[in-house]
Amino acid sequence: MVLKYHLVEKVNPLKKEEPKKFYAKATHSRELTVRELAQNLERTTSLSTADMVGVFEGLLSIVPAHLIEGKIIRLGDFGSLSLEVSSQGVEKAEEFTSHQIRRVKINFRPGKILKDAIKSLRYEKEAVKTTAK
Repeated sequence: MVLKYHLVEKVNPLKKEEPKKFYAKATHSRELTVRELAQNLERTTSLSTADMVGVFEGLLSIVPAHLIEGKIIRLGDFGSLSLEVSSQGVEKAEEFTSHQIRRVKINFRPGKILKDAIKSLRYEKEAVKTTAK
């Protein structure tokens, strides 16, 4: 499989005086909707598109509560979901309050099949698009 990428020029936010550098960024061709994903899955399973959309909607209705309860949601070879908390540090544990929590994010850890799929990637730089004057 080939992953297309393009270059983006960025300044180092920690060293703004240094010259900008170019970094690779994955190129996205378009978004895939839940319905389109369900239609693709319908071809490889015994479930209909409507069934698939129902499964996605069902997951969306129960996953947040389980994550908030502190559960790790294992989705087999697909991967797992859990919550990750980022906070400011304090000198003593008794000084810590919830105000030190900066953010909570959902952490996705890909399973073996997803990890293996990207191990064999080849890379292709996209041609620079120029605008005619």
